[in-house]
Amino acid sequence: MPRQQISDGGSRLGKTKSTVAKTASKSSGAGVTRPNTADPGWDFQPLAPINPAAPALRAASTPAPKAAAPRITSPSAPQQPGGGGLGVMNTGVVAETQPPPIQSFDDWKTAGGQLGDSAFMAEDASAEADYQALLAQLAQQNTDYRTNARGGFRNLGLQFSGDDFASGTWDPNDVLGAYGSAYQNLQNDYSGRGLMDSSFYGQAQQGLTDRFNRQRTDMVNDWTSTNSQFDRSKADAGAARQNAQSRALAEAYARFAANYGG
Repeated sequence: MPRQQISDGGSRLGKTKSTVAKTASKSSGAGVTRPNTADPGWDFQPLAPINPAAPALRAASTPAPKAAAPRITSPSAPQQPGGGGLGVMNTGVVAETQPPPIQSFDDWKTAGGQLGDSAFMAEDASAEADYQALLAQLAQQNTDYRTNARGGFRNLGLQFSGDDFASGTWDPNDVLGAYGSAYQNLQNDYSGRGLMDSSFYGQAQQGLTDRFNRQRTDMVNDWTSTNSQFDRSKADAGAARQNAQSRALAEAYARFAANYGG
């Protein structure tokens, strides 16, 4: 029995060596041993083929995550000076701007540009210029009249102080004046006829003085009337100036109320 067992063991060993030899003869590659999978005694589970390029292919086929786009925030728009309502910023976003600060009407009507009313200043300046031009014209006319009137009294032969023509006196010796010249002519006429002591001479002399007094009275009345007219013209010019300013103020206040609701 031992010999038979050895023989059987040798037979199995021979099968094992034969299997190993067959396996070695079928191997390929450096140091790679391919087992004989046909042998029912060999428990072998085949491995999946190794593909070195597979990881790279999988990496290439997997899309890379996209980077999130940076979030852009629009800068706040600066306040626009003056004006109310809506303003457009450089970003194209419509934003409401603040109205200009409310001023008093007196401050607003004299301010220029966006915070004031340039129209009132222009209208008021034009009215003031017209008023001053009219005053200058009236003053020049008054000066010319007074100069001529004083010369008229002197040419008449009246002696006066200042502009007190009513209290002036006639100088019979001033032959350059109308009265003195007329008086000398009367003297020569009655003297040549020997009538200096007659009542006719006295009547003629009184008549000469009365005639010049009436002329002086007319000139004084004209002086008074003309100067009063100049005073009225100045007052009318001042009233026209005030009316022009009142109209300009009314128009300016209407614009102020439209802007501020006053």
